[in-house]
Amino acid sequence: MAQYTRLVVIHRQVILAAMGLSLGLARAFIGLGSDVSARNTFFVTNAESESVERLLTARGQKWANKAVPEATVDIERLRNEFQTAFKYFKAG
Repeated sequence: MAQYTRLVVIHRQVILAAMGLSLGLARAFIGLGSDVSARNTFFVTNAESESVERLLTARGQKWANKAVPEATVDIERLRNEFQTAFKYFKAG
């Protein structure tokens, strides 16, 4: 189980931020997105796990690892993903 987990569901947009990764957490995230019929899902963490990244990629999920303030390029890329998702949400 993650030490800190924050889940946000906004109009079928699912964002999960977690410290401490496990394959079970990634599977639960995928299941939750399916349960709420999410259009966009984002798995965001400040750690890395090759097995979690492979699972999320294989399932077509968006994910970001090492999301820390010092990783400005990665954070900017993630921010752009959020902006795109909300742009299409507002237009739809």
